[in-house]
Amino acid sequence: MFLRVDDNSAVKMISPDITPTQVEIDRGRAALEVDELYPQNTLEVLDGGVTTQLLKPGFYEFNANQPTALVFKGKAVVREGDGVTRVIKDHHEMALAVNAAVKPASFDPRDAQDELYNWSSLRSEYLAEANNQIAGEYAGEAGFYPGWYWDPYMWDYTFIGLGPYWSPFGFGFYPPWGWYGGYWGGYYGHPYVGHRGFVGHAGFGRSFGGGFHGGFRGGGRR
Repeated sequence: MFLRVDDNSAVKMISPDITPTQVEIDRGRAALEVDELYPQNTLEVLDGGVTTQLLKPGFYEFNANQPTALVFKGKAVVREGDGVTRVIKDHHEMALAVNAAVKPASFDPRDAQDELYNWSSLRSEYLAEANNQIAGEYAGEAGFYPGWYWDPYMWDYTFIGLGPYWSPFGFGFYPPWGWYGGYWGGYYGHPYVGHRGFVGHAGFGRSFGGGFHGGFRGGGRR
């Protein structure tokens, strides 16, 4: 799960645990790329005094200046107060206000692809490419544990897990091992063999960043 913060924006980490993981959007905008979500995870965003729980992998944006939740892809449930809940599905947005009785409305995701969206897509691409570059280097290593690993080729961290998964932008992340003696891999459908036989894709750029433990990896725009 990746939390990305727009310019002139601020978020507050309420709970960094995996169950629950809670953040509050204080001002400006923030985006969440949810690549992998287990039933045990409780991922919640507070905006405008309203709690939104993200239920599926996908891409979400929140605006605290005009409290709004946008679901580009995924599924979320909004708790408005007094026990009222509303579900937001793909390509729908909803104004957030306590007891406002507002229903989700559809939007065209192509029209909503602004700088924050495009930056998130590019970051997802860099992270997936770094994963493709180094995941195979940990194949067969004793004591491997899912987590953040440094990619010296792109000068950035990437996440390596126990199984394959895909970002909402369509980029693949792979574990160190595969099946039938092969490896998971293939980036944009153009695999190559390298790094101890791992199937991946050549690197093409750099992305600088850091990370911290918990349900999110943080990132602010620069």
